[in-house]
Amino acid sequence: MEQGTWSQEYPAQMEQGQCFQWKYLKPSYIRGLTILGGEPFEPRNQPVLLDLVKKISSLATFTYIRQGEPLGSGHAIKLAKNFVGDEPFAVMYGDDVMMENNKPVLQQLIDIYEEKDCNVIGVQEVDHKLVYKYGIIDYADNEGKIKRIIEKPKIEDAPSNHAGLGRYIVKPEIFDVLENLSTGAGGEYQLTDAMEILMNKQPFYACKFT
Repeated sequence: MEQGTWSQEYPAQMEQGQCFQWKYLKPSYIRGLTILGGEPFEPRNQPVLLDLVKKISSLATFTYIRQGEPLGSGHAIKLAKNFVGDEPFAVMYGDDVMMENNKPVLQQLIDIYEEKDCNVIGVQEVDHKLVYKYGIIDYADNEGKIKRIIEKPKIEDAPSNHAGLGRYIVKPEIFDVLENLSTGAGGEYQLTDAMEILMNKQPFYACKFT
């Protein structure tokens, strides 16, 4: 797996986010990165950040795609189809910055993908009182296989307190689903809706990253 997509939904974080994300993508052997919604940039009056940008620019292929309209994460990911091709790919949300202790978070997901040949969702435990803020995982078994994702459930209806948090490994068949996806929450095309449909055909496993 050598491709990744990075969804940039908060322009004010673009400069810091792109550099920070790449710092932790490189050890996971990601060699191509599509930045959705972003533009090429040079940090102004930030010499340290500018130096980092120059260093990473020679290490990978960067592609910038403008989403045009804010039509949801599913719409944004669909725009990367020509870049990704028929390969599995990583999805990273720019507003979710992960700090790991040892192994990069994305590499932890890749390890599960390579072991089980499956789609992978990065998860962490959240306070039960806060499950209504997240997409919550409903497990099919005790081995981490996912049955479904419940978006922002009521506290009393939540099947667990494991929330999907902005890191995914997805197989290219997701694009077939996205092509025919209807709008969901907020009138937008949601990646989680597409993944739920794909769960009927392919296994998804959770990666409780550290």
